Amino acid sequence: MSLAEVIQEDRRIYVLLCLKESSGQLNEAVLRKLLVKIGHQVDETDVRGVLQWLADAALIRTEKLPMDSGEVWVAHLLSAGEAVADGKPHPGIARPPLR
Repeated sequence: MSLAEVIQEDRRIYVLLCLKESSGQLNEAVLRKLLVKIGHQVDETDVRGVLQWLADAALIRTEKLPMDSGEVWVAHLLSAGEAVADGKPHPGIARPPLR
């Protein structure tokens, strides 16, 4: 497994964990701040890539809200995504850290 794959898998689990710990929905700006806080250097494109991957895997649903400066993506946690955040294995996603 390459370093890039490890980083992507880690980003995916942390997005799911952040969504689970919140009300089940967060916008891309908040998710970016949370990923940066835990050591990931990400920009808007990186976060949207993670959200699109998770949506394609049916773990989250994304909502794209129009704004004057473009659009903002909001991620909504689905039950399958919550199961992965709770430890259910899923290809392409790191296991959650032990707490």
